[in-house]
Amino acid sequence: MTPSKADHATPRQDAVRGMVIEGVTLAEFCENMSHDANSIPIVDLTGLTGRFDFGFNIQKYRDALMATARSSSRQVTEAELKLSFLQDLMLGELGLKLEPKRAAVEFLVIDSATQKPAEN
Repeated sequence: MTPSKADHATPRQDAVRGMVIEGVTLAEFCENMSHDANSIPIVDLTGLTGRFDFGFNIQKYRDALMATARSSSRQVTEAELKLSFLQDLMLGELGLKLEPKRAAVEFLVIDSATQKPAEN
């Protein structure tokens, strides 16, 4: 990870580096990863501030994970595969470790919903 000069997050594909993300805060990155991890909250507790640029060689981790899943003696769920993939990717590419912890997270509660909007 290197400090970024960009003022907003920009993901792109690079022929050499794979997926490259420029100008992202770790809080933004964790929020996006939460969506990829079947809504398991991933919270940034690093204390690092600012925006960063980094690249991911996703294919390397995907191939290793699929080989492990095929050789497993038990049925591995999709959620377990996604979480394992993210853990391997974060540690291998960024040196950041995902750990299960209890932390306060914001969430939205919808008490009720109707199909048709009410008149004003």
